[in-house]
Amino acid sequence: MTAYDLSPEGGAGMNRQQVQDWLNRYVTAWEKYDPAQIGDLFTDGARYRYRPHDQGVAGRRDIVREWMSHRTPDMSYLASYKPIAVDGDTVVAVGQVRYLTDDQTAIYQLYNSLFILRFADDGRCDELVEWFMLQPIADEGG
Repeated sequence: MTAYDLSPEGGAGMNRQQVQDWLNRYVTAWEKYDPAQIGDLFTDGARYRYRPHDQGVAGRRDIVREWMSHRTPDMSYLASYKPIAVDGDTVVAVGQVRYLTDDQTAIYQLYNSLFILRFADDGRCDELVEWFMLQPIADEGG
């Protein structure tokens, strides 16, 4: 299996708006760190790989536990994601996360992300593989 291969079984499919709604709920769950909102995103047997080459986290309960253990301080970032390809139950989405300084007046880290997601028939994510890349931030003085 390569880093981007997903499990062969899959659901009936999602449309672009359903995926965008799921991505918006993903951002909200991350902002609020509400275990129920996080859990509602994923199937019981979901798998979440933060990097394509790692084993990731398996199972909704462990995904929630992992998210809660890496809590980001409130309002320290801005995140947005959008689907760029939807093929049945498999989706490619891109996003950007901007981490803000304590006074929230400047960006100190900028990440570009790519998700490959597979959805179950009920619209919850059954598998998520993430790629994230740190983007250099131009020095305003130079």
